[in-house]
Amino acid sequence: GAWSYAISFDTDDSDEPSISITVQGTAVDAPELEVSVASTTIVDGGSATLGSFPAGGQTSFNAQVDLTNVGSTTLEILTLAQTPGTNEATTSNQSGTPLYSIAPGQTQQLTVSCDPATSGLFDFDLTITTNEPVDDTYAVGFNGVGTGGVVGRDAHLPRDGVGGAKADSPDLGCER
Repeated sequence: GAWSYAISFDTDDSDEPSISITVQGTAVDAPELEVSVASTTIVDGGSATLGSFPAGGQTSFNAQVDLTNVGSTTLEILTLAQTPGTNEATTSNQSGTPLYSIAPGQTQQLTVSCDPATSGLFDFDLTITTNEPVDDTYAVGFNGVGTGGVVGRDAHLPRDGVGGAKADSPDLGCER
């Protein structure tokens, strides 16, 4: 809705000893996406650590991701794109008009799959496109460790570059 307020201040000018300025505008209702993993909010561009899983493509593991609308109007999830990174081959692209409609204050659970190809570090990205008017794309990185089998020659350090998860990366429990 519409809003306004006045700012007044005194000056040392004898012609205008006091000045008043009125500021006004209109607040716009909008949806806003918040992504969380294991009850921890992941900022846009942030990442989550999934943990360790048997490698070798024998079993896929699922991670639960919560999409919450912390805005004031309905949030629409328009596309979901899972892009493989190192040692991870799962690719998934979904689109719809919309895939999900999330009312203000409500949460939609999403399942992402991970399947490390060989032993060693793996990572992948999830990009979410919404109807947010200002920033309609939200990206989250996921990483973990494939265990058992032979260490893959393409394994590398996780996104923080030092062999561990970032301080803001929650440990996400994946399910078999």
